[in-house]
Formats: sequence, C-alpha cells, structure tokens
Amino acid sequence: MKQKQTFVISAFPACGKTYCFNNYQNQFDILDSDSSEFGWIKNANGKNTTERNPNFPQNYIEHIKSNIGKVDIIFVSSHDVVRKALAENGIRAIIVYPDKTLKDEWIRRFRSRGNDEKFINFISSNWDKFIDEIEQENYGFLKEKLNGENSYLDLKFLHGCFDNSMGNLTCLWGY
Repeated sequence: MKQKQTFVISAFPACGKTYCFNNYQNQFDILDSDSSEFGWIKNANGKNTTERNPNFPQNYIEHIKSNIGKVDIIFVSSHDVVRKALAENGIRAIIVYPDKTLKDEWIRRFRSRGNDEKFINFISSNWDKFIDEIEQENYGFLKEKLNGENSYLDLKFLHGCFDNSMGNLTCLWGY
C-alpha cells in the first residue's frame, strides 16, 4: 500500500480542527488527535484525572508518528511542549494561530463551543504570551496566521496543502 502524503497541522484552540474533522472526511482522511487523551493519567473508568502523564508529550508524538503516511491530515495540539517535541522528532508541521488582535473573537468562540471559564481565563490570561511564543519560535515550521474574525481552517486551506494554491506544500514536504 502506498503511503499517503500526511500534513501535520498544529492549530491553536478554536481554529477549526474539529470542524474540519467532522465536515471534510469525505474529501480527506483526517485524524483529530486530542492531546488531552495523552496528557493525563486515566482513572479506572478511562477518564482523565488531574495528574499529568509523565510520558507526555512523547506518547503523543509516538501516536502522531504512527499515523504519518496513513492519513492525509493529522490535526494536533499547539501546546509549546508539543511544538518543541514535533521539531525534536523531525516531524514537519504547519502552525495555525490567530492574530493577537483577535482575542475577543477567540474568547467568543471558546464560549460558543462550550469551554469552561477556567480554560477561557487561562487562554485569555496567557494570550499574548502564547502568540508571541509561536511567532518567535524558529523550528522551521510553516506558519499560517489567521487574520480575520471569520478566519478558520477550511476546505480551501486543506486543499491548498495538496495543490498549487499554497505554493504546492507537497514540494516542501518532499513528496
């Protein structure tokens, strides 16, 4: 079986990863890899506890690596430790994140998708820091900043990974 051209897309919360996963499976083979499934110790019922998994993020990276070549797109977390681990493991990624000026729009998105206030306050309190870290990193990843209030990952963006509308990223990936 021929390996697929897999793009790993590390996207900030509320950029549209889950929407793309739920709506574009008919056009792409997509994996929406939720880091929370790997970042926490599970209880006897399989639910996350409040105790960090000591194997994170390497267990998450192994999951990602095991799916490269099997699917078209793997959506992954944008946590700083995940981005660093991607780079350390030689996994090329596209980082998608919002412009700093869109904080109010992202807070609205968090509320509309049902995030709890603890999560919203955490992101809100660290907004500038998180965006600055992404912009200052030099892991060699491609970066895509969402600039408008209605900017999301969408079908056009996904198609652009595989065709010429984004400079044919498959060439950059060595496919």
